[in-house]
Amino acid sequence: MPAGLPSTVYAAPTHARTGLSLLEVLISCGILVVGLASVAALLPASSARLAEAVLEDRGGALAANAYADIINRGLVTAEIFANPAQPAVFGSVLPNAGIAGVTAADATKLAGSVDTSRAFLLEDDLQFNPSPTGTTPLNTFRRITGADVCRDFTEAVCYGAMLSPTVPPAARGGQALLSVAIFRRPGASRQFSLTQVAGSYQLAAADTDLLKMYFRPCTSVLSLPAAGPPRWLRVASS
Repeated sequence: MPAGLPSTVYAAPTHARTGLSLLEVLISCGILVVGLASVAALLPASSARLAEAVLEDRGGALAANAYADIINRGLVTAEIFANPAQPAVFGSVLPNAGIAGVTAADATKLAGSVDTSRAFLLEDDLQFNPSPTGTTPLNTFRRITGADVCRDFTEAVCYGAMLSPTVPPAARGGQALLSVAIFRRPGASRQFSLTQVAGSYQLAAADTDLLKMYFRPCTSVLSLPAAGPPRWLRVASS
């Protein structure tokens, strides 16, 4: 400061703040609530994704097991066809009757190769009953002909298979297509009429509940054309 000039002292304004206003606190709380709500919304979505990943993993394991089981037990044979002119199905793909275009596999040949009472599911989910004392759960046993023969498993992820001759009728030495389908749980099958429109297939008529139950997006349906071999169709939209 040059000599001879008086010094100037500036006093702090009387309106200077030492904290936050109520409006700023409310805005901060609002931002915090939005952030926490976004994080909370991720929890159920991540749980659903984890459950879906577990199901996909179990389905892949069951598909490999089913294919190996079918081959090793000698089910890829002309003897499995109850009607050599139609594809043979077994497991949980289709019911034994009521579906046109396919026939249930020969029951005698199938029963002689696999235990049909427990063969078509992934046996990795044991069933338990509560203990009478309420301490340790007890295994549930499957009863066959009045006797406990094996531990029981939850029939959640199951499979079914279809063996279709390339050129009907099925005969020894001929070629056939083996299809293995994995299901979330056993359930009834139903037949619908499909109409081919511009290279795709459309459902003729069905209510919303049927669409949600049988035609979920990214799943597959078994097509049984009037002429030609059966094939699986992918549901693109529903």
